[in-house]
Amino acid sequence: MDAKEKAKELFEKYLKIQTNVDYRINNWELAKYSSLICVDEIIDAIDWHSFEVPNAQFEYWGQVKEEINKSNYIPINPTK
Repeated sequence: MDAKEKAKELFEKYLKIQTNVDYRINNWELAKYSSLICVDEIIDAIDWHSFEVPNAQFEYWGQVKEEINKSNYIPINPTK
């Protein structure tokens, strides 16, 4: 896939979130879905081979994805 095709694919993934989800979605949910797309893209980009077990980057981003999936709304302090 060339850069132009990848850019279009990413744009369409984010656009799909905004246009196809329940209209009651809030900003936190939108951020969560967007974060998951980002992490999936990173995981897909890791040049990993089965003989490289364990792969620290692959494991790290897998853990990040788990944390995003189980996260609850936590307000961000705007003064920090």
